Amino acid sequence: CVKWLNRELGETQGRFLRQRFPESVDIIGMLSEFARRVRPQLRLIMPPTPPSIVLAASEVVGYAKTGGLADVCGYLPGALAAQGHKVSVIMPLYRAVRNGRRPIEPTSMVLYVPLSKGTYTARLWKGPLSGDVPIYFIEQAEFFERDDPNKGTSLYQFTSDDGEKTDYPDNCLRYAFFSRAVLEAIHQLGLTADVL
Repeated sequence: CVKWLNRELGETQGRFLRQRFPESVDIIGMLSEFARRVRPQLRLIMPPTPPSIVLAASEVVGYAKTGGLADVCGYLPGALAAQGHKVSVIMPLYRAVRNGRRPIEPTSMVLYVPLSKGTYTARLWKGPLSGDVPIYFIEQAEFFERDDPNKGTSLYQFTSDDGEKTDYPDNCLRYAFFSRAVLEAIHQLGLTADVL
């Protein structure tokens, strides 16, 4: 945020804004406060079209849900699209998604995702989210098709023999893979991501 302000407004004016609005510590708060107080000048530095947004999420309501994250990631894209943004969503292809009520279909795109332990192969699937918002799924069975309520497994955890819920020991690797696969998918799909 500081670099953006310095680049867009010049270092002196950027420093002035940070000093003038010290109550705005986080990026969103700072930019919101900035936009509210300096609205006329904001039009001069903002792009003429709304930014394109790619939302990467581990769960999206309607496909896979364990908590509030899924709700936000399911409804926010439609609201952003209604404001004129071009929005796409990418999430893992869990067993719950594959066996769910909403239709999904494979694409012809294969991703090669390099990680420290080697290169993993994944395939992209596509489905509808809301209105014109597409949702893409990253298929990698080793990482994401573990959820099976009949076996006591979910998106992020499994139930041990003593009935204790335990995180999968490779969750860090699973979601590092997902993060890297999202970048590969954006490139292969030709998406513009002003905001990721």
